[in-house]
Amino acid sequence: MKSVLVISAHPDDHMTCAGFLMKLRRSGYSLYEIVLTGGNEGYVNEKEKIIEIRKREFEKASKLLGMKEVYYLGYKEEELIMNRENVEKVVTVIRKIRPNIIIIPNSDDYHENHIETNKIATKAIRTAMKKRKLELGEPIEWPIVLEWEYSVPKEPDIIIDISSEWKFKKKLLKCYKSQITRSEYQKLKALNEYRGAAIGVKYAEAFKVNRFIPFRLDKLLFC
Repeated sequence: MKSVLVISAHPDDHMTCAGFLMKLRRSGYSLYEIVLTGGNEGYVNEKEKIIEIRKREFEKASKLLGMKEVYYLGYKEEELIMNRENVEKVVTVIRKIRPNIIIIPNSDDYHENHIETNKIATKAIRTAMKKRKLELGEPIEWPIVLEWEYSVPKEPDIIIDISSEWKFKKKLLKCYKSQITRSEYQKLKALNEYRGAAIGVKYAEAFKVNRFIPFRLDKLLFC
């Protein structure tokens, strides 16, 4: 069975690629996600409370997306840094799921947790592909690794038409009442409209190819 794995820093990061995820699910892919942190940073008071709120919102959104399984690792945002422990946890999940497509944060994003998650994910994917650390599972075949965009748009490598999924994406965004303000919604909508205009459709999501894991077009076309 074909599968896609999202590796996120925060419980709402999948909103950046939700349209693409739904297109994949409708095409027969199983959806999985790893969430590294509880999303507590930026809240001076009641950090534990906001973690629970964001987790509930995430669980509601994941159910709506039809996620087959979620791995909620629960690291603290202010302590998230690439190390052996978190890399090996991600390697174990990757080798268990054996995804065809992996979606991770953009390496050029402004948020330090997104940047660190990109590093953790990239290291874990490269490790998962090699014939080493076999106690963590069998090595995987070469996946397609894409990086989503949000706050820091870059020249994209791939643009996906999500016009047919926009109504669903709006519904998904409503799950995140603690996070998606009117201005955040307008920013995401404008970005998806801008990317859509580039390929002559109403809405689209754009992605970069991870620079350390080249895009294997032959695997996509001939396997």
